[in-house]
Parts: sequence; structure tokens; C-alpha cells
Amino acid sequence: MDPEDETALLEQHADVLFAMDATSRLTSLNEPDAEGAPRLFLARGRTSMRIWLGTDVPRAMGDACRALVADLPLWDGCEPDGSLFEPLRAALSAETPVTAETRGPAFRFGPRVEVPHVADPVIVDGASAHLLERFFPYTRSVLAWRAPVVGVVVDGAIVSACYTARHRPAACEAGVATEEAYRGRGFGALVVSAWCDAVQREGRRPLYSTTWDNEASRAIARTLGLIPYADTLALT
Repeated sequence: MDPEDETALLEQHADVLFAMDATSRLTSLNEPDAEGAPRLFLARGRTSMRIWLGTDVPRAMGDACRALVADLPLWDGCEPDGSLFEPLRAALSAETPVTAETRGPAFRFGPRVEVPHVADPVIVDGASAHLLERFFPYTRSVLAWRAPVVGVVVDGAIVSACYTARHRPAACEAGVATEEAYRGRGFGALVVSAWCDAVQREGRRPLYSTTWDNEASRAIARTLGLIPYADTLALT
């Protein structure tokens, strides 16, 4: 990937995930019931990296974090040892302890990969929203925000769904969940693939990210041939 393209993708990813002020400080998650944003979000690509800081991070602390990030290696495509980020944790904890941490890979969609046709996925609209009620009531309540929503229906209810967790006019971030009793049937990869198609038909870029410890989500990424472009870190 061209370095300029990667930088733009890192910036787009953060823009989809978070709301920011005029100085690119993180203000909240980009969701309907907006919670506070992390105090630090880092995206390390193979040719570039970017850091974003929350509005509650003092200037001196932010400068210290930026200096530490400048010394970090670019991403090598592997899961990093968590100790790599210990200096960042320490700097951010100087006044307030770090209370939450999330680390994981971010992916873009490459050429379409055909997946086994284990079911007929449906795109949920207002007329079929009742199919979400049993297992995905929250998604039904914010259906307009989460569209497109694609699901697999079993016995009159959607049991596996891929939805737009966060979005901007140019890009959407996938969210995917399958009820436990229906896992292992290939539904997850199927609905993510169909969701990708729906997003691209709208002229928007589909994005996918997860955590390093979420093996099921990473397995979907492998099945679909998704292309990892960054390792991300969020500290709160």
C-alpha cells in the first residue's frame, strides 16, 4: 500500500470510530449513545502511524505520549508484546491510572472471497425489523443508525447479524454477532460478506477491526481474506 494511502486509511479509521473536536482531540465514541472516548488511541501501520488524544489529556502529557510514539517501531504484521506499550501506559497514568485497554488489528476488504452458502442472508429494513427483536433488540431500536444490517434468520428470528457499528458518509465499521447456539455454522462470515456488499453498493468503504484475543472474529477475517493494515491501541 502506498504510504499516503495508508496514512489516509489510519485517519479514516479513527474518524469512523470517534467524534473529535476541531483540533482532532477525541471527545466520544461515534455511536448513538455516545460514551466517552479513550484518552489515547494509537494506530500503527506498516509505513506510518498516528496517535489521537482525548480532550482531558493535559498538553504536557500529550507531548510526552507523542514523543514515546515517535520511538515505537512500525507494525510488522504480528501481534505485539504488550510490554511494547508500557512507557505509554506509564506516561498516561502519571495523574490518572489507566482503567481500560483494548488492542487489536484493523482490516480492509480486498477482492471478494466466496464463502459457503450456508443460508440466505437478508437485509433488514423497517418491514422486517421485528426479526431482530428476540436476539438483537438494541440493533432494532437504532436500526436507522446501524443500517445496513444483514442477518441470517432461523425459526423466525435473526440469529447472526452484521451491522454498521459506527459510520461516516464515506466509510462504515462492521459489528458482527452470532447467538451462541448458532455458532460454528459459517453464519458470521456469510453476514459480514453480505454486509460488505451492501456498504459498497452505497459507495462507502467497509472497515473491520477486532481485538487480538477475539479468535472468532479474527477467524472471520481470515475466512474472508481481509487485509490487515494496522495494529491499534486504546487506553482509557
